[in-house]
Amino acid sequence: MGREASRKKGNTAKFANSNGRRRNAAAVVVGGKRKLTTNQKYGSPFVVAKPRAKRQSRVKKGLFAEHADGVSSAVPTQQEIEASALYVKTLSKIPKQASKGVYKNEFGASLSSEKLNVVLVHEWLSDDIIDAAIGYLSLRVGSDRMLCPAWRTNYLLEQAEQQYRKKYNIKNIDEVVKRPGAIGRVLDEYFKREKTFFALNIRKTHYITVVMHTKKKEFQVLDPLFVSAATKFVVEDLIGQISQDIQEANNDCDTEYPDVEEWPIKSYPIPKQTDTNSCGLWVLQCMEHWDGDQMTCPVSQGEKQSEISSKDQENVNLIV
Repeated sequence: MGREASRKKGNTAKFANSNGRRRNAAAVVVGGKRKLTTNQKYGSPFVVAKPRAKRQSRVKKGLFAEHADGVSSAVPTQQEIEASALYVKTLSKIPKQASKGVYKNEFGASLSSEKLNVVLVHEWLSDDIIDAAIGYLSLRVGSDRMLCPAWRTNYLLEQAEQQYRKKYNIKNIDEVVKRPGAIGRVLDEYFKREKTFFALNIRKTHYITVVMHTKKKEFQVLDPLFVSAATKFVVEDLIGQISQDIQEANNDCDTEYPDVEEWPIKSYPIPKQTDTNSCGLWVLQCMEHWDGDQMTCPVSQGEKQSEISSKDQENVNLIV
């Protein structure tokens, strides 16, 4: 009786030790075999535990995402450009993949293959592509200019069409929410630097560049085609909305920014485009190379290069 109880007790203790070892052991793989090792909390107190390296989280980027510094360190080769174009064309034909983002920059601009395919099919730049390019240019241009995105200019023109600016009413929650945005635009964009560039879409058919030159106290119109009556009206609407923002900033922040509606609107001669669909490229060229008086480098379109004579450069037309 005593031997049988002792044998059962021994088996129970052995079973407990076996289970305990399994509970307190960590499995590792060595040479393709599982090996049980003692957990650190059950090991010797004199063994210094090795710190576990933290796994770095992966940052999700688009296929054509920019480098950490925002500017690509290498110019793509012709083969890389052709391969990228083929990738965009192929992806845009797949319904489930057409809206997949393939480009993203640190300014939040994101482009899908469907949006990028517009350049390959129609050979013109949409608002989304211009905004992405403006974000890229903002890291390259000098500190004398502020590049306003196309969506911001479109927003100001929409407010002009809807005649949103009415007498301030604190009970109107929409006005309360949007009022700080106007003040921020004045403090952070309009007068922060010498020149503020606007990509202005005339009746959704043609892009021009408008420069708010705070040093010269004038608005400069840079049109690669010609300045029409429609251009004059749209530019005046834009200036009117900028003036409204400035009035709100002066009232709320006790500032004394000038009334820009009194500034003249001048049309400056620039190289002319040789087609009807590259006005978006001209906007980007002006944002990068216009110094307030002239283009700092020649602008070419294909094999044809458009130049301005010195006589035309001195002739600045005043829009009345």
